[in-house]
Amino acid sequence: MVENQAGARKMGAGTIRSFGYQILSVEGGEMAVQLVASGKKVDLILMEIDTLSANEVCQSAQHILNQEEVPILFFAPR
Repeated sequence: MVENQAGARKMGAGTIRSFGYQILSVEGGEMAVQLVASGKKVDLILMEIDTLSANEVCQSAQHILNQEEVPILFFAPR
């Protein structure tokens, strides 16, 4: 899970864990790129995207996809 705000990241990760899933959460796109590059097994990436960060998020997603074929699901804050 890629989410810039620590509180939202903690809450989102907790919710996903409550359904029995394992989750790794990082603060931003660059950290997500590094995580995938490290060789960690990732089945799905949830990435927050908003109008202010759209370019950076899309670039990070492209870097991830250049390294690993993994589904990326974008979500937007309210």
